[in-house]
Amino acid sequence: LGASGVESVTVNDKDSETNRLTLNNVSSHKTALNLTGGTASTDYTVLGTVIAKSVDASTQASNLRIDVGTADQTIKLGTGNDILTFATVNGFNGSDTITDAGGTDTVRASFNASVTGAPSLTGIEKFHIVTTADATIDMSKATTVTELAILSDKAVNGTGGATDLSPVTAEPFYI
Repeated sequence: LGASGVESVTVNDKDSETNRLTLNNVSSHKTALNLTGGTASTDYTVLGTVIAKSVDASTQASNLRIDVGTADQTIKLGTGNDILTFATVNGFNGSDTITDAGGTDTVRASFNASVTGAPSLTGIEKFHIVTTADATIDMSKATTVTELAILSDKAVNGTGGATDLSPVTAEPFYI
């Protein structure tokens, strides 16, 4: 998708295939990204780091894989087994709100400092983190998390933007 200067984008996936969406001007889309449609048990990958303040994929049926930036974001995941990755160190913070419509979902984040505030994770089952320094996270608003994976710094390949080799798992992060 090559729309530049467009702050809000809606993409409706109307087929039954696995898809990869490239947002060529992802830095322009600062307000909203809406993803709809898709088919259960297929994969839907958004390439590039999404910086929109609002990401609504609540009606996306595919297994969504998406990377987001450092904006204080409201993110709604769909009914698939989704993987949401905060693409920058300390990108996940207490102002982020993440909800899910179904499936078994994973939020991945990396830190080198404590998280300010209490991020809201509702309907999210897995929270996978890596930290390269001492860090604390207030999990009081993450009541549905049933799996907390704390990965060593070996889960970080450190090459910034290199290929993520983890199609369905939490490691390695590519920060």
